[in-house]
Amino acid sequence: MKGLRTLDFLSKKHEYTFLNNQNQKVRVHVRKVNNSSINMWSEGKSKKYRDCINLIESAISKTVYNDFPPIIIVSEKKLGHGAISSYDHIDDIIYLNSYFHTSSRIDEILSTQTFAATSFKDIFCHELAHKRHWDAVKGFYKINKNVYNNIIEAKKALDSDLEAYLSKQEFTYLQTNVSYYAATNYRLAKKNNSINSVNEVIAEVLVLDKKADPNLIRIIERELSYEKY
Repeated sequence: MKGLRTLDFLSKKHEYTFLNNQNQKVRVHVRKVNNSSINMWSEGKSKKYRDCINLIESAISKTVYNDFPPIIIVSEKKLGHGAISSYDHIDDIIYLNSYFHTSSRIDEILSTQTFAATSFKDIFCHELAHKRHWDAVKGFYKINKNVYNNIIEAKKALDSDLEAYLSKQEFTYLQTNVSYYAATNYRLAKKNNSINSVNEVIAEVLVLDKKADPNLIRIIERELSYEKY
């Protein structure tokens, strides 16, 4: 019963530290959510957080994945204004903004058509795509430690085929074939010489689930094949 959800927080606690969307270091204290098949932790115990838990359980039940990393629900103040969710590849954690605790708030932001996502389920598919990408990077580095000095060098090499393909496309390619979010993040990352320029492209393409450019999908699937190592 949903009414019992308030009792589910009376369990072990943990502290996590992460960088929010303003690149600020944030520390958050959370409680483990019991009575759920999903590994979830919550910063708060109010109805807002309980509603988030219910929405997460419903969304994840609609995915084909069964190996989710821990999901931590935090306040908008902590994650950063406007951020829906975020994946931390170092600690292997998905953070979710508690502001999006109702279907109407989720629908409102997705209705802007900024993202490839069209549902709350897609948001988790997006974050899982980030996990798959980083797992591939780690796998690629693991079998090539004699070639690369560190994981950053390995990531640059692994992402290079995708980078090369995107560099040959028209300026409007990503917005037309993937999403506005993928296009703007890619251009901004390139402008700032970020090693993560293709991260959002990969995540958005996987949300589209085979509906993107076949050549783009093939390059990404080849890159992600290293996640098994």
